[in-house]
Amino acid sequence: MCSAMETWNAILASMWPQKYRKWRFPEAPPLLVFGTWVSGLAEWTIFGVLEYLQFRKHFLAQADHFAQGNSGTQVAALAVIVVAELFYPLSLLLILMAAEGFIRFVSGAILREPMPSLPVVIGVRLWDRFVRRPHPQTL
Repeated sequence: MCSAMETWNAILASMWPQKYRKWRFPEAPPLLVFGTWVSGLAEWTIFGVLEYLQFRKHFLAQADHFAQGNSGTQVAALAVIVVAELFYPLSLLLILMAAEGFIRFVSGAILREPMPSLPVVIGVRLWDRFVRRPHPQTL
């Protein structure tokens, strides 16, 4: 088994795009796969629970308006609240991050393939595009 430091390094390295993690983990794909499914499971769990708490808060705030209605009204209100939840930016972000965690978990646990994290990939590409761009006077 690997040490705690190797495990944390594998988890962090599994989030980076392949061309950036080659220098750090060139010959350890099983460790990267382990890092992918562990971090994917953690991401799926954390963001899923946060989305559940967010939905619960919105549902309880809206449920008082429909408490006196019949069961058909309450079911229709539940459907409207579920659809409205998709329009809250924070809820949408939590749903997307939970879905990414699930995909990373499946990628590591079942497919045995390390998969980078989407926010890290976007951040690295933006960094490459805007910060690491060569200056015109050096060309």
